Amino acid sequence: MQHHRGFCRALDQRSDMTRAGLVTLDSEGATFQVRVTPRAGRDEVGPVVDGLLRVKVTAPPVEGEANEAVIALLARVFQVPKRAVQIIGGASGRRKTVRVIGAPRPLVEKLFLSTTAS
Repeated sequence: MQHHRGFCRALDQRSDMTRAGLVTLDSEGATFQVRVTPRAGRDEVGPVVDGLLRVKVTAPPVEGEANEAVIALLARVFQVPKRAVQIIGGASGRRKTVRVIGAPRPLVEKLFLSTTAS
């Protein structure tokens, strides 16, 4: 379904993103799952693999250091204060559920649509 300059196709992709469970968007922000790689060579976000946003941080998984690094990195990526990023599930594992309050919807959509891989 491609219409005027791809506009409807883009809307279909956005709905596919939420239908596929990659991210839940509401009036306050976004909730999604990440797979964290601690002790990485550098901090980076992406791609989305198997429904999980890959997040690599240089911090070790000791005494919450990696979690703090994930929060700081995601706050920088989503352009929100660190207090707006919360790990709401999986704090002690590599797979985490993250909530970003005030995440700009266009930025969330761009991140999840442009970094999706199989």
